[in-house]
Amino acid sequence: KTMAEEEDDFAPISDEDKLTIARKFLMAAPPGEFKEVLKDVRILVGNDELLDSQLGEFQRAYNTEQLIPPTDQKFPICSAGEIDGENYVDPANDKVVTVNHANLESSSTRDIEEHERCAEGEDFRLAAQKAASAYAYEFYRDAVSGAFARSEGGEVVITIGICGTKSSPRAMWSGRWRSLWSVRLSPGGGTGQLAGRINVLVHYYEDGNVQMNASKEFNESLSFSSPEEFGDSLSKFLTQTENKYQQSLGQEYHNLSETSFKALRRKMPLTQQRFQWQQISKYSLAKELAAK
Repeated sequence: KTMAEEEDDFAPISDEDKLTIARKFLMAAPPGEFKEVLKDVRILVGNDELLDSQLGEFQRAYNTEQLIPPTDQKFPICSAGEIDGENYVDPANDKVVTVNHANLESSSTRDIEEHERCAEGEDFRLAAQKAASAYAYEFYRDAVSGAFARSEGGEVVITIGICGTKSSPRAMWSGRWRSLWSVRLSPGGGTGQLAGRINVLVHYYEDGNVQMNASKEFNESLSFSSPEEFGDSLSKFLTQTENKYQQSLGQEYHNLSETSFKALRRKMPLTQQRFQWQQISKYSLAKELAAK
């Protein structure tokens, strides 16, 4: 068969499948590279009208999942703080900010309304915000953090989002460390079940395309007798858990360099000395081969 005949054997991809594929590529875009990935996705889809019909939703989903802050704000765009598709709570300043997901610029700001606030969880939310802000300031560079509260099934749920991003296009690398935590407070008070995940993505693309994409889930039970103790317990947990995970990643990649990568190289002789190729004529084996 000719190449054209072989291409005719493949069933055409539906518009729905094209959008599904496009979304997967865009959701996997490395930090600071969404626009670059979008350019390639446009070529792949080959239908700007089709892609643009869902692009706003793709951008919203990406910004929300990645906890990306608006360009002129200091809070993470988070589903827990979403009023609607374009309005988000700025928890540190008690405001609601309208965000354009295409360029991440904010267009307006207003005071949060009482019906948008979880009154029964506000004291714990404030304690969580204080703990998260202090933690992010101490351990991150230019990170954003936010604590949000909502009522769910008669329980108060406190959600904490932290995101730190560094990018150097000239050096061809970018990276993001983000973590999202939810604490479900027991109705009687005094305890809370914490669950969350840390995600780390690093992209290096000089003369190639190398990514490290690591994540880990955590579960913990917190005990406290007041909102202040809740904040202290949360701060201690964040510090210990994220530091330990960072150290484990460092050790894992050190071991990878010492074991797996070394196994790909030529092993050294039993003498553990490098072979001196420029002196090959002095070795007996070389002399024997030369004699033959």
